Formats: sequence, structure tokens, C-alpha cells
Amino acid sequence: MTEPLTFESQHLNHITDATVRRIRFVAQATDDHSVVATFADPSPHKALITSARLNGSLREAMAPSQDGVDILTVPVPPKDNADLRMALSNWVGGSVVPGMAPPIGTVLHGAEVFWRPGRAAICATPERLELLLMALIDFSYYENELRKLEHEIAAAWPELEADTPLAHEVKTDDLERIESIGRRLQQVLNWRMRYARIQPHLYRASAQLALQAQELGARLREKSRVEDRLEAVSGHIETFERIYELASQRLSDFRAARQERKLEFIIIVLLAAETLLLLASLLSSLES
Repeated sequence: MTEPLTFESQHLNHITDATVRRIRFVAQATDDHSVVATFADPSPHKALITSARLNGSLREAMAPSQDGVDILTVPVPPKDNADLRMALSNWVGGSVVPGMAPPIGTVLHGAEVFWRPGRAAICATPERLELLLMALIDFSYYENELRKLEHEIAAAWPELEADTPLAHEVKTDDLERIESIGRRLQQVLNWRMRYARIQPHLYRASAQLALQAQELGARLREKSRVEDRLEAVSGHIETFERIYELASQRLSDFRAARQERKLEFIIIVLLAAETLLLLASLLSSLES
């Protein structure tokens, strides 16, 4: 699908074949969507693509999507236009959201690529653009899934700190929290499953990609410190698992102990009642 799009920047006025590829990662797609890639992990998703020809010049793009990437492709060798490279780098790195990783740049066999979460640009000869485009889509999808895990875990630390005392001491009032602890433990297990499914894809690019595309993916993984981030996420998940497993076990043991005490009390009451009935029966027989 091709849509009209207007940009503003003196550096790209003469580039007529530049195109913005808007990629969105969705769980379901209708027949009228153009699907450029499919992913099985951590759950089935499709990469939908819409394209917009450059009409005029480049301006600041919209804020990057949380579930996609906007990729500007320019079919011109970067060595032929230094101003163009600067314009593309500025476009990719513009309006950086606080906490977002700075833009990454790399040169690969005469092509230049700029990337940050949600936005990228490729400057290369036409025959290499599509190969590098697929590499960016593949990397962006799995990096996006890793970033989701990082954000979800970061947001859950305050809850973990509040729940940590349950790992070593449980009181009667804490039994009301057993369902919420169970839900959080289930969430942690869900993180672990998602992590296990995306980890292989983040360590290496898909073998279905061309060699140049795999090489670009490897460079992006290195520059965005994917391996270090995976190790950190795994360590965080392990911490959550340990604490919530202990808390869940403590709560279960405490509840079981309370139920046992109640049962013991009921048994004692029944035995006492039975003893009283026997004594009453015995006294009645003696009187008669």
C-alpha cells in the first residue's frame, strides 16, 4: 500500500525514491493487510507493512510505536552524500524519549544503517535495501519483545519489595494475599516462558535471512548490548521466581497448619462430647 506523505528537510529534496516503511507487529491480520514477515515466538505475530513515498523533504516523524518500527529507506550509496547521512541520523535520533536507548549507526558493505527502538533508516544501493529491511524488521521485533519484558519487570519491583517479607514470615492477616501472590507468581512464570522463547532469536538472526542481513542483525545485537540485557533479565526473573515461590510456599504451609489446628480442635471437641455422652450413659445406668 502506498500513501502520500510530506517531509521537510533541504537534504532530501532531490531524493525521489526514498520511502518510509511503517511496520506494525500484530497478533492478527485481515486479508487486506500486507504481511511482510511472521513470527512464532513468544506468540504468533505478523509484521504488517505500509509504504509511503517521499513527497518533498524529510521532517520530524511521529513518536515511535511501541509495537512496530518506521524504517526510512533511501536507495543512494551513503558515501555519495554526507549531508544525507547526517539528515537520516538526525531523523532516527530526533525526539528521543527519556530512558530510550540512543540511536545506533553502523556501516555494512557500503550501506549505512541507523536504528533506535521504533525508528530506523537505511541508506544503500537499491539491490541491498530489501535484504537490510528484513534484517531490521527481524531484529526490531525481538528487541521489542525484550524491551517489553524489561519494562514489565521494572514496573513490578515495588510490588516485589512489598511482598518480600512473606518469604520468611507469614501472619494471619497475610492469608488474604494468597490469591494476589498466586497471580504474581503466574506472571513471573509467564515472563520466564516468554524469555525462553525469544532468547534464541536474540542471540542469532534467523537462518532464513541472507548472509548480509544476518551480519547486520549481529551488529545491531552487539551495539544494543542484547546479550548483557538478556543476562540481566534472566537474573531479575530468577529473583522474582525465588521470592514468590518462597512466599507462596510459606502462605500454603501457614494455611495448611491453620486448617490442621482447626481439624484437631474439632476432633478434640467431638472426643470430649463423646466422652460426656458415655459418662452420662454410665451414670444413668448406675442410677437405674
